Amino acid sequence: LPKMLSLTEPASRVLVSATIEYCKIHGRAAEYALLFPLILKVDGINNPMCDVLTRIVRECLHPAHAAAFFQKLLCEDAKNFICLPCHRCLIAGELVWTESLFYLMQNVLNHNVHLTQDAVEQLVQEVYKSTKRFPRSLKLGNFLLSFVNKFAPLLRPHKRSLMEAVEHTDTLVTKSLISKLASL
Repeated sequence: LPKMLSLTEPASRVLVSATIEYCKIHGRAAEYALLFPLILKVDGINNPMCDVLTRIVRECLHPAHAAAFFQKLLCEDAKNFICLPCHRCLIAGELVWTESLFYLMQNVLNHNVHLTQDAVEQLVQEVYKSTKRFPRSLKLGNFLLSFVNKFAPLLRPHKRSLMEAVEHTDTLVTKSLISKLASL
């Protein structure tokens, strides 16, 4: 965990391999002692952390287990994670939404993870807030496009707020998003 929390450049193959092997063997421990603390990092996850987290989700978690993990992360109080007291100051009590977190969520959605209506509603709220902070973010735009494609039936009640959110963006996928949302 300390090495992962301090990643600022791509992780070494040794670190990634050891982490993947640990997570394959100890899935539940990896969830509470590694995934929760990493995703809840005080200043949010960055690209190198996102890459490692994506590999862990793809290679170590069954899609149903990944869905349950992200359901807990989005909708419940995720403070049940395990870490040393010296690392508590590096971990926030709630998600810090960054472009890398949206990229991680897009990778999770592409891993055939199904979310509940509560999780979908939470993501809609975060997208609405984040489009004002990241109006030119292609990572956010691509996440939103994947999100709309995968959960179109669950997004019908949120069509208006999603359209307002997309109107705040200016990326390569903005027109595609408007078209997709118009067809909901």
